[in-house]
Amino acid sequence: MKHAIVVLRLLVVAFIASWASAAIAGEECPPVGGWNFVCGPAAAEDLVRVPGTHWIIGSGMPEGRNPGRLHLIDADRKAWEILYPGASPKNELDEKSYAGCQGAPDAKTFGAHGIAIRADGKQTSTLLAVNHGREAVEVFKLNTAGAKPTIRWVGCVPMGEGIYLNSVAFLPKGGFVATKFYDPKAPEGFSAIMAQKVTGGVLEWHPETGIKPIAGTDLSGANGIEVSKDGKSLYVAAWGTQELVRFLLGKGTVQ
Repeated sequence: MKHAIVVLRLLVVAFIASWASAAIAGEECPPVGGWNFVCGPAAAEDLVRVPGTHWIIGSGMPEGRNPGRLHLIDADRKAWEILYPGASPKNELDEKSYAGCQGAPDAKTFGAHGIAIRADGKQTSTLLAVNHGREAVEVFKLNTAGAKPTIRWVGCVPMGEGIYLNSVAFLPKGGFVATKFYDPKAPEGFSAIMAQKVTGGVLEWHPETGIKPIAGTDLSGANGIEVSKDGKSLYVAAWGTQELVRFLLGKGTVQ
């Protein structure tokens, strides 16, 4: 139950952040209903805190005149700036780890949806971001040794045909899981989610095996996802059926 409560809180906060930033980007945004806002970050669908710091990273999908990007938010000063791609993005492909990646994302089409972060060391972290510009999970390295975090793109995991991702989460023993929201090329498209039909589920990636669906995780509009610390439970929001579902993993079966 504790995990479920944490996930619900994350989903509520992410939803409020997304709604508020989309509604008031570039405008005056006085407090509403007891909530104070950081004006400017547009379409910030997801939020993560940089481990051990007061910095928050918000995603950003393209919206209107706002390009897709990652936002760096100072939780103390209540200020923000563009973290990636910005004017001079740092891109260094790790060809050994991400052999299937064809190069850095196109800044003109980049659009960050779900994001996840994992501490690698005292001042270093890895950030994953769903990029709809080319339907892939982009991999970044963060360094917090300086006055503010710096970011460097290092690789990507491209998705196959017919996959529109939503969220991503690290697995404790390596790799990650991501949610397939739906197939944009399917005849019914997004309307299938509105009809509460199965449109996707959970995908799993490891360097050795690539990206594969996890059998038994079929859902309608698979959305936000979190993983328990032991890696045995997945918590997934099914947007179409308005459910929060827990999947238990183990011995090759899913409950």
